[in-house]
Amino acid sequence: MIKLSNSDDGGELGEFTDGPGRTSAAAFLPDGKLLATSSENGFVKLWDTGTLKERAILKGHLLGVHSLGVSPDGSRLAS
Repeated sequence: MIKLSNSDDGGELGEFTDGPGRTSAAAFLPDGKLLATSSENGFVKLWDTGTLKERAILKGHLLGVHSLGVSPDGSRLAS
């Protein structure tokens, strides 16, 4: 489970479940509108932080993904 909180007051903004496989990393894209998560099942997912809905599943890893990096302009995601 992933919980989003307001960094100003700590209030909870919402929560969502990343599905099977433990979430191993998370990274916000620069505009804060998308959150990338990775998991031990080898998936990288993009989430809409406003609706908490899954926007995309990035497949292709054969093993778990344990770290994520986002370019400063948000155009690239490394896993």
